[in-house]
Formats: sequence, structure tokens, C-alpha cells
Amino acid sequence: MTTSVVKSVNHVRIRLTEERWRHIVARHPEIELHRDRVLEAVKDPDFVAKGLHGELKAVRLSIDLPMGARYVVVVYREVSAKDGFIITARVGSGVANAIKGGVIWRKK
Repeated sequence: MTTSVVKSVNHVRIRLTEERWRHIVARHPEIELHRDRVLEAVKDPDFVAKGLHGELKAVRLSIDLPMGARYVVVVYREVSAKDGFIITARVGSGVANAIKGGVIWRKK
């Protein structure tokens, strides 16, 4: 695999490198088969929340996962108006921790 790139809701290129993907899967093995959903969460989230340390959190509900409906939460950083990167991602049943910093964008 190579580096994947999608555009965030702010039209910023967000990168997911192979090294970062291996790191994410090592910490969250349940997400290994869902790389495409991670990228889709950044590209077309249900909402984006502000992180506590300048990062953003894209959240998208996936209803057809093998473990049932779950939220895909992707933490990423926009370092400039043209570039950013994914920090981590996880699948979970709730979003309370993801929205602590406040929702800053919501799909219409």
C-alpha cells in the first residue's frame, strides 16, 4: 500500500501513510479491514469535532460493519490550508469522547 489522500470538509489534503496505518491497526486491530471507511470518514463525515490539542475529529456512522452499527472516529490535523495527516482512528459505539471539544461542522 501507499499513501492515501482525501480532502477534508475544509478542502485540505489529508494523508494516511502506510506507517501510520500500521500504527493505527496495531493499537486498534478491529479497524484493519476498514481503511476505506477511515478515509471516507474524513472525506464525508457526519460531523467534525474540535480536539483538545488542535486536532480535528471526523465522525461517521457505519451501519453495516460486521460488529454492527458503529462510529468511525478519525483524529487528524490540518497543518496548513493545503496539507494535513491522520493521527489515529478507531471504531466505537459512542461519540461522547469525540465531541468534548465541541462540534464545529455538521453534515446538512
